[in-house]
Amino acid sequence: MVRMRSPVQSRSWAGLIDEVRFWVYILKSKIVDRYYIGSTQDAEKRLNEHNTRKRTWTGRFRPWELIHAEEFPTRSDAIKREKELKSKTGIKEKLMIIKRAGLAEHS
Repeated sequence: MVRMRSPVQSRSWAGLIDEVRFWVYILKSKIVDRYYIGSTQDAEKRLNEHNTRKRTWTGRFRPWELIHAEEFPTRSDAIKREKELKSKTGIKEKLMIIKRAGLAEHS
């Protein structure tokens, strides 16, 4: 189950149509105990790229599944969150996210 979290406040539909969103996501390899944290503007396209490219780090551990995504209003906010989750202090939160996603054996 993918958990989606958005710190973006609700706005009118007119404002949402033209807004660009950015995502921080966590992927889990379906074949080995590996996780990947990234950020993107198009989460679906990025997941497809991770699952089809062979000559990258993620290519070695494909297929991947999306287990968590968070939405942000700006690229800089998304990158800040991505770095936070990848930091030493963010590891504890990453493990909590994985546990909530039903992958408790990895905590």
